[in-house]
Amino acid sequence: MEKLKTICRWVGVDGLLHFLVCYGMLLALTPIVGVWWAIFSVTEASLVKEAMDYLIQKDNDRNAVLHDLICDGAGVLAALITLIIWTIS
Repeated sequence: MEKLKTICRWVGVDGLLHFLVCYGMLLALTPIVGVWWAIFSVTEASLVKEAMDYLIQKDNDRNAVLHDLICDGAGVLAALITLIIWTIS
C-alpha cells in the first residue's frame, strides 16, 4: 500500500492530466485515422509539447519533462490495452 501512495504522489495531478489527455486523444483519433496514425499523432504531439516546454521554460527542468513524457507514454499504452481488449471481446 505504501508503494501505491508513493506512485500516486509522484504522478500527481499534472501527471494524471497528461495520462488522461493522451489516453483520450488516442481513443478519439483511432476510429477517424486508424490506430497507427493515432499512435503517431499522439506521440508526436506529446514530444513537440514537451520539447516546447523545455525550450521555453526559463528553468529547463529536465525532470519535469521526463515525468510528463512517462505519464504521456503510460496514457498511450493504457489506451492501446483498452483497444486490444475491445477488439478481442
